[in-house]
Amino acid sequence: MKPFTSLSKWYIGLLVLVGSLWSVPALGAEPYVEGVVRDTLGAGIPYATVSLLPESAETGAVEDGAVVFGSITDESGRYRIDGVAAGHYRLVCDHLSFVSQQCSVAVRSGRNEHDFRLVPAAEAIEAVEVVGTTMRTEAGKYSISLAESSITENKTVEETLQMLPGLSVVNDQVRLDGRPVALVYIDDREVIDMRELKALKGEYIESVEVQNQTGSAYSATKQGGIVRIKLKKRQSGAILVMLH
Repeated sequence: MKPFTSLSKWYIGLLVLVGSLWSVPALGAEPYVEGVVRDTLGAGIPYATVSLLPESAETGAVEDGAVVFGSITDESGRYRIDGVAAGHYRLVCDHLSFVSQQCSVAVRSGRNEHDFRLVPAAEAIEAVEVVGTTMRTEAGKYSISLAESSITENKTVEETLQMLPGLSVVNDQVRLDGRPVALVYIDDREVIDMRELKALKGEYIESVEVQNQTGSAYSATKQGGIVRIKLKKRQSGAILVMLH
């Protein structure tokens, strides 16, 4: 075997250096959080809501008024949250038919991975089966029929919306994945006063459609998601004179 020459050693050293640089994440890479939400049998859970809430590193308390980031799992249970800054967060996973889980995470530059394994919530399974069989998804939106669902019983429209994937209501503001929606409609009528959602009974809802973005049909001032609430025919228009 021929002995290594100085050039051979230099070439091998270069290969080792390149290989080590390749394995190290790029400095300053945009932080993002991703993972998979599974059940106790290991199957992916679709339509779970994963939220990222800034929290204090010292006390562990969630910061008041902070921006909430979020995502909804796809058909295989995968989620990804982009646009976050490095720091300390509370990562929360919710689903109608499972017990919620949360944990504290330190988000650093580049990829941050965290998986969830959720335990079924027995008291919610019956109601979720009703919803699950009537959910329809397509590019950029989903719709749920609630006409025969029991989850609307003894709830307002606002409370019902908060049980749907990705939706929450904070300070009379409807949010999708933690971000304010641009528009809320009831039977194709834009809702101006969100107190209307508290005054209207959830059992009046026939269906809800949730769209991720407004699209090109709307002005640049209307950026964000759209929530369209359709009422059962006998209730359509019933709320028009309720708020003054």
